[in-house]
Amino acid sequence: MSKSVVGVPKELKDMEGRVSMQPDGVAELVHHGHEVVVQAGAGGGAGFTDEEYAEAGARLVEGRVDLVVPNRARTASYVAESDVVVGAVLVHGAKAPKLVTRDMVASMRPGSVVADVAIDQGGCIETARPTTHSEPTYVEEGVVYYCVANIPGAVARTSTLALTSATLPYLIKIADEGIEGAASADSSLAKGLSTLRGNLLSGPVAEAHDLPHTDPEKVLDRVAIG
Repeated sequence: MSKSVVGVPKELKDMEGRVSMQPDGVAELVHHGHEVVVQAGAGGGAGFTDEEYAEAGARLVEGRVDLVVPNRARTASYVAESDVVVGAVLVHGAKAPKLVTRDMVASMRPGSVVADVAIDQGGCIETARPTTHSEPTYVEEGVVYYCVANIPGAVARTSTLALTSATLPYLIKIADEGIEGAASADSSLAKGLSTLRGNLLSGPVAEAHDLPHTDPEKVLDRVAIG
């Protein structure tokens, strides 16, 4: 099941101090791989501090928590009234779709900020282009853009520890069993194959470049038989 984003807004009614989720609930959802966004002060009336929510793994935000399924008109409206727009669209193995157009960006107030963290997969904002840590920003349509493709590189040690801790078990499997043996035994590794023995195994890459695609299972089965 894909990750869900769960919002916890602050109640607006007079003398209403209840909150829809306590920190223990946040911890449980995070443990199951989901993201929880909590409006700052949401739990204050019930005796839960922002720090408790943060320690449980929630992401705290100021202002309103507004989680909606956007359509084009609604996206345009939100972009126009925003001071900061963050593009964070991930389509596994494929190019990100363009959801925010140049006209939408042009409707933002001068000095507003756009950060497209999907830029390493093409970006989901039409006017975004990759930038670097040395020159991280540029201005277009009166808006400041931050589109660094390798943001975690700014904290090299921390990001290295996180990445290598996650990938080392897979590396050991590949080193012990070889690429084909490891992928045959572990479906998660099989899903990560892009090419093997001259075959293009990634569906999104094949579609993006109009190239023939081969089912990874068929290739691995041939390898096992051979």
